[in-house]
Amino acid sequence: MLSTDAHTGAFSALLTVPAGFGGSTLFQNSVDHGGMAMLDASAVGQTPVLSFWATGDVSTTGNVLFALRYLDGIGNILGGSGNQFFQNQINTSTWSQISFQAAAIPTGTKAVFLEMNTAVGPLLDGRANAVMIDDVHLGMTAAVPEPETYALMLAGLAGMGLVVRRRHKTDQSPPAPQRPGQRCWRGGGCCKPPRSGQKA
Repeated sequence: MLSTDAHTGAFSALLTVPAGFGGSTLFQNSVDHGGMAMLDASAVGQTPVLSFWATGDVSTTGNVLFALRYLDGIGNILGGSGNQFFQNQINTSTWSQISFQAAAIPTGTKAVFLEMNTAVGPLLDGRANAVMIDDVHLGMTAAVPEPETYALMLAGLAGMGLVVRRRHKTDQSPPAPQRPGQRCWRGGGCCKPPRSGQKA
């Protein structure tokens, strides 16, 4: 369902159970519903950040949650976030931003699947059960290198520094000692003086 109470734009997604019992669910597949291209091997290891804005109330007896899942090309679940409850982070007077850092994308993932649910028991004090969701964004971040990777990189940089320093030191070495009448050049080699009548 849609609501005209939106964080930005004209509409937001509405999760509600008017009768006061039951649940309401929103599904979104990044490929089938979102129109995104299938993920390829370059996405493996990246850690998506899910963010969205929410407002509403599920009463003291209800809850609202989301779950992020990684799917292969035929819809099998390869991994996911589990259920993440956020009813204690929202209220009816303001919009609240919810952010979640997901686990790394496993090998074989082709799509990301988002599910949002609200479940309600008896409503107390006549409070209406309604949760609005808006401005859903899923951004990818590159995988953070392991400490061993940093150590290896630092060792490589140190080794390069030693090579450069050694080369620089060799280039700065003084020329070989000259004998009377010899000419020497920077590399240290010397040659005999020209004979009389020869060009230098």
